[in-house]
Amino acid sequence: LGNFDLAKVCCDEVLRHATSLKDKGPAFLNTLGILEQQKDQNLDLAINKGIQILANFGIVVPCPGDVQPSDIEKEEKCCVEALGKRQVYDLVDSFPMEDD
Repeated sequence: LGNFDLAKVCCDEVLRHATSLKDKGPAFLNTLGILEQQKDQNLDLAINKGIQILANFGIVVPCPGDVQPSDIEKEEKCCVEALGKRQVYDLVDSFPMEDD
């Protein structure tokens, strides 16, 4: 096995046996990295896999044709409200946060 093949086997093993999303997170990210680095660079597969991974964390990525301008405005408003008086770049120096 080559390095990418062995890494894929290891990631698949972690995903098979890990019991929490926190434990699976690094394997998910490495799986995407492996897909991106492969010779054929099947980016469509990597994108679809990324969307599936996000769904595991409760994040739904809509199809571009399903998004309306009013949806974008609504999400922008939520982001602005969540930021309060901070700027987006203020989050760079924030302390690491854990999900509940």
